[in-house]
Amino acid sequence: MFHLLLYGLLSNERASLRTLEDDFNSTKFKFFFNVPTDVNTKYNSLSERLSLNTASLMLQKIDKICKSESSFF
Repeated sequence: MFHLLLYGLLSNERASLRTLEDDFNSTKFKFFFNVPTDVNTKYNSLSERLSLNTASLMLQKIDKICKSESSFF
């Protein structure tokens, strides 16, 4: 979910559930994040998953990525 949100924010001018659905179902996203090509999702499923992810969980993931990537800067 985190990768999809980040990808959606970077690749779209305006992120919405519909654009996230399109991004997830795109071959480019599936290639970059090693998602099987036969896996698809609908916007209402994304809505449900987003409602279950807490802000603290997202912040933990961002912090982990920043720490692991800080050696490059």
